[in-house]
Amino acid sequence: MQDCKQISFMIQINLRLLSQVFLLPIRRKDNNMKKEQMNVALDPALKAKIRGMYKSDNCSTMTEFVQKAVEFYIGYLESQNSINFIAPIITDTIKSTVYATEQRLARLLFKEAVETAKLANITAAFHNLDDNTLKSLHIRCVQEVSKINGILTLEDATKFQNGDE
Repeated sequence: MQDCKQISFMIQINLRLLSQVFLLPIRRKDNNMKKEQMNVALDPALKAKIRGMYKSDNCSTMTEFVQKAVEFYIGYLESQNSINFIAPIITDTIKSTVYATEQRLARLLFKEAVETAKLANITAAFHNLDDNTLKSLHIRCVQEVSKINGILTLEDATKFQNGDE
């Protein structure tokens, strides 16, 4: 019996947290509120479950238990609507973040390409390389970059230029 009270308390806390996350109104029990009677047909098995569970949920009547269950289900449905509202916002936010990242990477790649072009022109100005040497250097560089997954080190380039490799 004590476990049921603790579970009921935890469910109430979780409902309050969910209502805050999804900005749902918290439904409070108001004894002064006028109630309207409504006839509902239930399966005998469901009615037996209600009869067996309403006291364990700290409800004084089966009506109170059913009312709490309906309020819980309405809150669940409203939270689904909130999710349908929030999902496109999250998607748009992620898209804009990815787009901004792409733009930053494109600018960095452009700057890197400019620096590489400057180095290539400086190197070409100091060395008279024939076409065959340039082609073999290109093939060697493509193979090296493929082998090391694009992680270049000055030490490896120095070893290659000194003939240590």
